[in-house]
Amino acid sequence: MRSMTDIRADPKSIRARIRRYERKLQQERRELGTYHDGAGKQYFIGPLYLLMGDLAGAVQSFQWFDQEFPDDSDDPGQYLCWTLALYRAERLQEAVTKLRETMLQHRFLLPRLLGKNVDGLDISPDSDELEMMRLDHIPQEYFDIWNERELLWASALYDGELSTVRARYIEIERKLEHEPRGERRTRLVDELFGMKRSNRQAAASLPGIPHAY
Repeated sequence: MRSMTDIRADPKSIRARIRRYERKLQQERRELGTYHDGAGKQYFIGPLYLLMGDLAGAVQSFQWFDQEFPDDSDDPGQYLCWTLALYRAERLQEAVTKLRETMLQHRFLLPRLLGKNVDGLDISPDSDELEMMRLDHIPQEYFDIWNERELLWASALYDGELSTVRARYIEIERKLEHEPRGERRTRLVDELFGMKRSNRQAAASLPGIPHAY
């Protein structure tokens, strides 16, 4: 993932970057009938609006992403910002759902955000190393934008109602490391997928200002 540190953090620069990404995606849609964006610009637009302080633009961008990429949950940094946008928009139940999805996308992301240890989150050396490498590619700005009140909210959920689902997720992942193909493995994979995808459509009704993607 491209780092945010390659641009100035002022709103004017961020808006220019957003418009550039929007125009490119719109061009791809017009010319190809779909999006073919190997650089992952679609993952940056919502977070960039949030970093710029445009909450309406952010929630509308996440709504657009949900509609255009309904099966895409590949960017945990984007989901971290998506959670925050929902919280700031006072869509609290949806924010809880998105925080849960964010946690299950990347085991070490919320501990880094919240300053918590990662004891008990290990699955296998290879898996753990890969997750740590992915974590290093998430822009630091996505963490820095959270204020104390928002961190306390996320921390309470992480230590509270999300702890049970997190424990079950880790348990399944560890079992899958050694479970051979068969009916039992299929059931575990289905359960894991269902946990990750819990309710993405919850964000589809968010109000916002339409943009010309």
